[in-house]
Amino acid sequence: MSSNPQNTAFVLVPGSFSPTSFYEKVIPLLENKGYLAVPTALQSAGERPQGPATFEEDVSFIAATIQKLADEGKDVVLTMNSYGGFPGTEASKGLSKKGREANGLKGGIIALVYLASFLPAVGLSLRASMGDNLPDSIKKAGDYMTMNYDEDWKNIFSDMSEEDGRHYMNLMPNHSTISFSGRLEYPGYLHVPTTYLLTEEDKIIPPESQEQMVQMVEGLGGKPKVVRKKSGHVPMLSIPDEIMSVLVEAAEGQ
Repeated sequence: MSSNPQNTAFVLVPGSFSPTSFYEKVIPLLENKGYLAVPTALQSAGERPQGPATFEEDVSFIAATIQKLADEGKDVVLTMNSYGGFPGTEASKGLSKKGREANGLKGGIIALVYLASFLPAVGLSLRASMGDNLPDSIKKAGDYMTMNYDEDWKNIFSDMSEEDGRHYMNLMPNHSTISFSGRLEYPGYLHVPTTYLLTEEDKIIPPESQEQMVQMVEGLGGKPKVVRKKSGHVPMLSIPDEIMSVLVEAAEGQ
């Protein structure tokens, strides 16, 4: 594991409908400790002239970001929130530090950190994993999914003030519908040390569902470190100091 902040980069992947600014409170905390923080946008968040981005485009963009840092010799901590766990996990293929070292290459992923995130099973898409819990608004969406800006903040930012919840809700763009149909093929959490931040007051991914995903990984022989916090679905905004500590511990192999 990495013990040198100057050689460690945190690749920060937000959730669906989310801008990279959802890490705005955590980034300066990491930088103050000497780490490099690299907010990494989902291509599927927001509308584009060329059409909605696919899951595979999200994967490629995240992987390219990690590849560049690894080629510079950086130790990478890949951090994911919500839907970000799907393309982030897939993007880790071939980029672990251990695997790269075996091929005579420097740098690579030393840890995966899931923050209130989907911890996907191989063969599943987000759409399939949600099953009957998929909202009608998503089931009936066209090229892009939209949210109810007057109501959804109550669930997404359930542990924040109404003022803050509405502020961040207004920053959320529409999201590519097709991206939710991309299926995971590579279980990166079985090949890289993994931390799962379980949010006990989450109204988007219920704590029970998070527990089940952790148990799925354990059933496959994985040994994720589980950290439980009384937080809602976007802990990077509601408990940034605690999230910084979780990330630094992952980087240090704790």
